[in-house]
Amino acid sequence: MASEPEKVVPPVEAPVAEPEKAAPPPSTTRPTDYFAVADVVLRLLVFASALVSVVVMSTSKETEMLPNPRPAKFTQSPALM
Repeated sequence: MASEPEKVVPPVEAPVAEPEKAAPPPSTTRPTDYFAVADVVLRLLVFASALVSVVVMSTSKETEMLPNPRPAKFTQSPALM
């Protein structure tokens, strides 16, 4: 029987150390603060509604007075005052 050729094990290579990756530079843009955005939007909404109510109250023309046939007495006031 023919003898098998001798197997040669290649030498183990030392793992090549990769240079450490530098950390990415800190981003220059700040993250959006959604609470601040919501705060500004709500403030603008409240201001706009107040402005609309002032305009409606100042431009309304009440042309008819409701008759009040009898004066209100203290006993006719609501129970929880």
